[in-house]
Amino acid sequence: MASVSVTKLSKEDHAAVKSLINGAVGKATFDASLPQGQSITQGLMWNNNRHQKNLVLIDQHIWSGELTRAYPNPLVYSRQGQPSIFILEGPNGSKGGVVYADGIENTDRQWLLAFDGTADKVYVEAGRRSPTKWEEVEDKLNESGSQSESVDPEYGGKAYAEIQRAQGRSLVFVWFSN
Repeated sequence: MASVSVTKLSKEDHAAVKSLINGAVGKATFDASLPQGQSITQGLMWNNNRHQKNLVLIDQHIWSGELTRAYPNPLVYSRQGQPSIFILEGPNGSKGGVVYADGIENTDRQWLLAFDGTADKVYVEAGRRSPTKWEEVEDKLNESGSQSESVDPEYGGKAYAEIQRAQGRSLVFVWFSN
């Protein structure tokens, strides 16, 4: 991505994100029929685009596992705090990434999420649309922790993610805004 910044989210944005996450933690459930012994990551994603615009999936990558519930496409505007969901699972881990954009022009914004459900790590970027270099993203993911945030001062994109354990599985909470 062209204009990635490590600027932090505002206190107001943090409060909004934490409120969504706290409301979703109790509602997140895993299908009991999912195989035990697998690494399973459930993602809950919120699109908080101020223009109430859906985001389009433009790229995805899986290092390990298989999507048993695909990344949402489009990632619809989150009315009333309702998240969109994906599930990645695998016997040798659940590690993947996805990129969304608010348009198809090369000057439009994009938001990136990468996660490793086995290592409990997340990484996000917000910035101008550009080709995704998954090797570089994986390096950044491997150096990250259980929370990540990004604010793009040029285009106004914001991204936040955190990963938690619940019922022996990983929950990834993702918030994209502008």
